[in-house]
Parts: sequence; C-alpha cells; structure tokens
Amino acid sequence: MFFLLESKKEIASAQSKLESTFKREFARTDRKNIGYQGGQIRDAKIFTDGHYWFRSADFDNSGVSNHRRMNWFGLYNEEQDLKISVEINSPYEGRNDRLGGFFARDNNTGSVYLMHSGRVGGGVKGVGKSKFIIWSDSHLKDVADSTGDIRKGILVMPTEGLAASRSATRYIDTVVRFKEAVRTGNIDSPDFRRKDAEFNDFYSESGGRRKGRRSSEIDYLSRHADIVDALYKWRQSSQMPKNARLVKDMKIDMGIAVGQKLVEVF
Repeated sequence: MFFLLESKKEIASAQSKLESTFKREFARTDRKNIGYQGGQIRDAKIFTDGHYWFRSADFDNSGVSNHRRMNWFGLYNEEQDLKISVEINSPYEGRNDRLGGFFARDNNTGSVYLMHSGRVGGGVKGVGKSKFIIWSDSHLKDVADSTGDIRKGILVMPTEGLAASRSATRYIDTVVRFKEAVRTGNIDSPDFRRKDAEFNDFYSESGGRRKGRRSSEIDYLSRHADIVDALYKWRQSSQMPKNARLVKDMKIDMGIAVGQKLVEVF
C-alpha cells in the first residue's frame, strides 16, 4: 500500500532527495531559455545528461493559493531553447489534487516515490490525462492520504537509489511519444477507442483496481517497465504460435493473442 506524504518536513525531505538524485545523475549544468504555453523563462539553470534535462525551482507563489515546487522535465537540445515535456509540480504541504505531482511511500519497503496524476498539457487538442493514461497503458497506483481517501497516480521514479532517474527518462519519452501521436492523428484508431471504453468500464468499478503484495524488498515498482521490456524481447526470441501477436493493455503487462483469443498471459 502507498501512503501520501503530507507533512511539510517529509515532503521537503523527499524533494531534496529527488533534486540530489538529478544533480548526481544529470551531472552537467547549463543555462537555457525554457518556453511554455503563454511565456518563457530566460537563462534558467538546468541539469542534463546530454539527452534529457531537469529543473526544479520555487514557483512565484506571491498572490496565488496554489503554492508549489516546480519539477520540470524535457528533452535536451544543445542549440535551441528548451520545451517542457512534462511538469510534475508538487505541494509544500498537505494534499493538492490541482497539482499533478506528489510523493508517496511504499509501506512495505519504506521507499519514497515521485508520483504523477497523468495530467499532461501542451496546448494541442487531444492532449490530456485520460487519453494519456489509456494510450500509454499506464498502471495507476492507489495512494491513501491521512483521512483514508485514495488518490491515484503513476509511479514516475524513486527519489533516491542507483540509477533512480532511469524511470523518469522513460516517462519523459512516453509523454513525448504520446504528444507526437496526438499531433499526427495516430491516437484516433479503433484499437484506442476500444481501450478507451475498457478504461472507463475498469475504473468505474467500486474501489478501483485491487493490488497484490510482494514479500521481497527489491524495488520492483520503479523497474517495472524495464522488466516488461525484457520479457517482451525474451518472448519474441522464442517460437510463437501461428498467427500470434504480442499484446498489452491496462489489465495485463503482456500477452499473446491469436485472433481475438488470449492464449498466454504475463
């Protein structure tokens, strides 16, 4: 079970560890202009590994009620101004569902994770939370707050640990590919409409998805996508049933289907 970090002290600690992780793994700094819908920040300090960039800073909270810490992520470009691929801004204290980012602790291991609601923007019609979750087959985690209410979120990365940023870079790539799919119209397909209907049916059930437990303290969660990719490559290398294809959706990580019949499930 995941629990929402709500105290000012715990959130500040998680944010500090997140920033330390990127300072270590994105060891190069640069000054770049960052454009966003409706404006631009000039000469902003960013951390980069040469492929991706990260910036964290206090939002100008004067005169607003939605106080937050900015966590911006995107693809790095040596020659051009930068664009934000995804914002995972978080509150300083308490729960704030108007912000897409939050921190949660896995009660089994004590590990703390950066989570995201899945709400992505970009000023393009069709870019939005539900479509992104459906398109990316993202797994939503249940996170309980101090009152017992549940907030659902996508696990982006652990705040610390060996190669912790790897999960975040995968998430950036996923957001970028989704926005490109929207721009090119590839998102509007019969398969996507089927998944859209399944998504609405699945999450309309009382209580949402049920989660299992694991006894090991291996950080399986933040490496989930890596494991699924390895499984995909392994199964592709073995003989497949005639006319079979590899499939996946929100309910299974991977399966093999022949026609409309699912013959293997992983």
